[in-house]
Amino acid sequence: MDKEVSDMMDLPRCGMPDKQSFRRVRSYGYLGQNIWRDRSLTYRIQRYTNDLNRGHVDSEIQRALDEWSKITKISFKPARQGEVSRMNINFSSIDGRGKVLAYAYSPESGTILFDDDELWTRNTKRGTNLFQVAVHEVGHSLGLAHSDDTTSIMFPFYQGYIEHLKLSVDDIKGISALYKTYQSPRFTSGGNNEILCRDPKTDAIFSSFDHYVHVLKGDKYWKFTLNFDLVEGPHLIRDKWSELPDNIDAAFTYWNNVTYFLKGSNMWKYIENQKHKKSQLIAYGFPGIPNDIDASLMWSGNGKMYFFKGG
Repeated sequence: MDKEVSDMMDLPRCGMPDKQSFRRVRSYGYLGQNIWRDRSLTYRIQRYTNDLNRGHVDSEIQRALDEWSKITKISFKPARQGEVSRMNINFSSIDGRGKVLAYAYSPESGTILFDDDELWTRNTKRGTNLFQVAVHEVGHSLGLAHSDDTTSIMFPFYQGYIEHLKLSVDDIKGISALYKTYQSPRFTSGGNNEILCRDPKTDAIFSSFDHYVHVLKGDKYWKFTLNFDLVEGPHLIRDKWSELPDNIDAAFTYWNNVTYFLKGSNMWKYIENQKHKKSQLIAYGFPGIPNDIDASLMWSGNGKMYFFKGG
């Protein structure tokens, strides 16, 4: 066991066993074949932590449920007084701080238990982020197993606070396949994307933090769903990403939801479409990577970046 793996094994983690192999063609997995048949589910937080006030716990749990609701089209609502809840959430001691953070049962059990030995927090690097762990555990409650993709929310180890957490492409593909909400990619012709049909060569294509695919060409961009149905465009690049030049060489969104644009010897960083810093040299941000690259991508299989130049 190398040091990197050994260090990871010491990280706090989910209590769900890793039943699947960590060497699979697809990175996501399922907890059997069970799914929720209903598209409207109630939940109840039966026991709270004292680390946060109840209102904050309520909002963080609802936020976690809403992340999956966007993809599954399942609505999650707090159970009213006297109403039977389909999902029950509790905070209780498990094994002390810094070990197992939480665990959940697969559908249609609906039980999630958070370790109250942890210091549960929100919007800070201190302690353990409740929203992040809740998103992971809800994934189990919906039927997803652990993923070997380090960018996936279903990765079993807690890797620290992520400020702008969103589901990864791996998470979306996994839950979409399970709940049959993912369709094969298809392109439409005519309309405002006729220029793409006439000349399919593009400057950059990347999947962004908001679960859409952006296609850049010249001074314009188009926005597509993950099924490649046109949402909007063409629009001017500068209207969405201020100070970004035309004719970008490559672009990608990293696991922390920071989008990088590269052109020539420079790169630009944006967080949710807002410029993070002034342009920097590619050599400063990615030592050893040449200028004028042709393409880049982050592979969900291992969470690593790949840059391409020449043929």
